Amino acid sequence: IQAKAKRMPFAPTGSPRAERPGDVIHIDTAFLEKDCRGYSGFTVIVDEATSHITTAPFKTKAAAADFLTSTINWYQVQY
Repeated sequence: IQAKAKRMPFAPTGSPRAERPGDVIHIDTAFLEKDCRGYSGFTVIVDEATSHITTAPFKTKAAAADFLTSTINWYQVQY
């Protein structure tokens, strides 16, 4: 069975926008119902240059912000 796409997919740009690790990162945060351990969400960070994925669960919004800040600081120190 073949899918019938109504639109063509985006054309590849050829080269990534990031030249070095940490130049461009993509961040997504999701809030869920609390699980049995008390976590209410998670954050996903993807580095565009290396495709490295970092994830972390959190219990509060402040913890998510702290994780994001520490990850950005880590990239600045490493690269």
